[in-house]
Amino acid sequence: MKKLFAALTAIIAVIAIFPAVVFAEDVICSADGVNTGRGENQLIVYNPLFGDTTMTNEWGAEAAVGSDGRVIRISTAGNESIPEGGFVLSGHGTAKTWLTENVSVGDYVYFNSVSGIVTVSDEPRADAGMEYSLTHALNGVNIYRSTDFMVVYTGQAATGTNEWGYEVTVSGGRITSVGGNNIAIPSGGYVISGHGESADWLRNNAAVGMKAECSASDGTVTLTCDAEAYVIGFDKEISDIEARISAARAEYDYCDYDYIDSCVKELKKQRSAFLSAATTSDKYECINAIEEYLAKASAACSVSRPVEYRGAWLRPVQTTRAEVADYVQRLYDAGINTICIETQFGSTLICPAPEGSDWEQNPYFGGFDVLGAYIEECHARGMELHIWMPVFYCGHTGASNLTASPWYKNPSWQSVNNSGSTVSVNSDSTFCFLNPASEEVQDFLLDTYRWLLTEYDIDGFELDYIRYQYRDGDDYGYDDITVSGFRSKYGITPVYDPSASWWEDWVQYRCDIITGFVGRVRALFDEVSPGTLLCADVGGAISSAREYIYQDYSVWLEKGWIDLLKPMSYSTDSVALTYEKVAAAKGKYVAAGLGVFEGVYDAADMVEHCVTAVGQGADGVMFFEASTYLAKDCASMFLGAGPFRNRAVTPTFNVSAAAKAMLEYTAEHITDCIYPLGGVTASSRDALLNTINGISGLVTAGEIGAAYDAAASAVNGLSSSAGEEAVRKDLEYLLRILSRAEAGSGGSGENPPDGPSDIPDDSSAGNTEASDGNISAEVSGNESGVPSVSGGSGDNSAAPDSGDRSDASESGGGHGGLTAGQTALVIVFALAAAAAAAAVPLIFLRRRKG
Repeated sequence: MKKLFAALTAIIAVIAIFPAVVFAEDVICSADGVNTGRGENQLIVYNPLFGDTTMTNEWGAEAAVGSDGRVIRISTAGNESIPEGGFVLSGHGTAKTWLTENVSVGDYVYFNSVSGIVTVSDEPRADAGMEYSLTHALNGVNIYRSTDFMVVYTGQAATGTNEWGYEVTVSGGRITSVGGNNIAIPSGGYVISGHGESADWLRNNAAVGMKAECSASDGTVTLTCDAEAYVIGFDKEISDIEARISAARAEYDYCDYDYIDSCVKELKKQRSAFLSAATTSDKYECINAIEEYLAKASAACSVSRPVEYRGAWLRPVQTTRAEVADYVQRLYDAGINTICIETQFGSTLICPAPEGSDWEQNPYFGGFDVLGAYIEECHARGMELHIWMPVFYCGHTGASNLTASPWYKNPSWQSVNNSGSTVSVNSDSTFCFLNPASEEVQDFLLDTYRWLLTEYDIDGFELDYIRYQYRDGDDYGYDDITVSGFRSKYGITPVYDPSASWWEDWVQYRCDIITGFVGRVRALFDEVSPGTLLCADVGGAISSAREYIYQDYSVWLEKGWIDLLKPMSYSTDSVALTYEKVAAAKGKYVAAGLGVFEGVYDAADMVEHCVTAVGQGADGVMFFEASTYLAKDCASMFLGAGPFRNRAVTPTFNVSAAAKAMLEYTAEHITDCIYPLGGVTASSRDALLNTINGISGLVTAGEIGAAYDAAASAVNGLSSSAGEEAVRKDLEYLLRILSRAEAGSGGSGENPPDGPSDIPDDSSAGNTEASDGNISAEVSGNESGVPSVSGGSGDNSAAPDSGDRSDASESGGGHGGLTAGQTALVIVFALAAAAAAAAVPLIFLRRRKG
């Protein structure tokens, strides 16, 4: 759902500005998360719902705040005890500096999780931090929005800015809209436009309803949250949810409208109660209730198809069959039907290695075949099991198991950058990449994949890190094999020079190497296991992958090599671009990867992201990652009246079962929703149900081809009325399910190339894997064998680093460009609902900024 306060598109890794004093000696800043892993330069709030202690390491500073709102103690030892009825402020890096300079024992500290604002005062505040002001530098009025500038635009039609910033509209002294660029300027009002750091500040703090004051003479922008700002925010949220309900009814979406209407009625009741509330505590109670019913209404205002991917990525830590069974059951009970298990990490495999291979099994598992156990436990529950396989990434230099890795054992296989180094001297300095151009490397990987496909009954095989290391001054591909190959083709010895006339050819040459290997993998699948899904983890924004990591995956999709695309849509902005990936997939399946691991997102945010992705054509979602999905209690929002209220099977595990479930759903959709809302007449209803019953009989008999023909005929017979269009959507999804079975499963489009030298010459724009922050400073030993959890250019530039936070930081790579720290399983504990408010009276129980 849209937030009362502006949505963050990514974790802001550096707290660049700590706003000015506003009341007496009050100091204010924004927290980066609640009850989540403490990342580099982040300020995190931990309350008793997280546990007894913060579980952080010694690389930060922490302030323990008692139930009376006063600071009890400040410590740099880490793992601070969380006071009963209170909380702990925990800072790292720049946030640690801010905390130690501004917070003292005896101070009053208030956390407002609606806005994520932390207020520090030397005196108690009657409003408990509900009202506050924030100030930021203003660079000018109607001037060019340069790097990190904050500019006010007025007196013209629109701001004329590009996509690399963030803007808010102001009318009558109040913010009326947030987000976007090149937006219209209201008559008598103005637009505040930020780029880079200033854009981050607006995303983090601006909200509809807040007062806005801009002073060109003082060079400041001041945003103020007062009681009226809350009411305006409530009204917008209620209006938005009512508009969603109206649109859903008009399109005959299969929802429980009576339940949704009851939630809206309660929202309006609580809004009235807020206006008449006599005390701050009463106001907090109303806000928590409003948060709860907004989340419930939003979750219920969603379809719940019985056929779609509902998956989770996980790094296994179980060492017995019983532990695996218990964890798989927990995920199954939480609505998950697909598990993507990381099969290579810590420079080793999770399963016994092939005989004679340079791979070794991770010694942590003590010989236990955790992969085999997961496969059997998933299949026993009708769940799919996908291998999550990093391809050219092969560990980190600090890993205790590094000497067991193929990268270490074969120095000639190591990727080389323009500095002549096998590891980066800039970003991701610990990442170890194999050389994609080496035929020995490709053959070795293909032999490993052949063995896995032969030995294990997997349902999907997921290519991750299927690319070069991210170019950030360090550029990869300067080994003898790649350089000599390019020289032979173009007569030029490449060096790192993006301005060179031949640079585009050098980019494309490396893109073609990656594409060629994907083609070889496709050929292997067609030979060995054509029924296994070939999946690819790709970026959440179609932008700079081709230029920066030489991954031209639009070619893979064009050729039909990928069966299931998993775009890592870890931010709100990335999820909003799901339709682009659906279009590029050309009818193949798409499951949007959702960033539940991000500290700024909670279960309600994940519902919103899920609804957006499915609404744009995705065939389901994948959560990164499993432990945070469970710890944030996402099932409480997804099940019940939410989008997972109907249990789902995947469209690929059992096609007959999936087709039958979709037909039953379509019949119920007509009977329980479309007909009662007047979408079809009684006679049309009966005719449609007779047709569906006929198709269902064919599916039950296993006559997939006949069922496909019957469904296609039924689609062609539908009218263009809104009611029958809703039926058409259901039946067209059924046709996609049946078409894969009719085609024999798996299978490529064009014939793949034979090897590294046989690579395609064509190309098209690729995508980038999006990085969403950096928590590496707070995780120790991530590559030591098992996941370890510890606390933790100008406006006209088209470059991603000129302001677009959804894809600007690809430095981590692999799964969403994750760094070593992000790859760790960070335990995130769920916030309670309003019922827990009494236990922590001065803390909003849900942060609404994420």
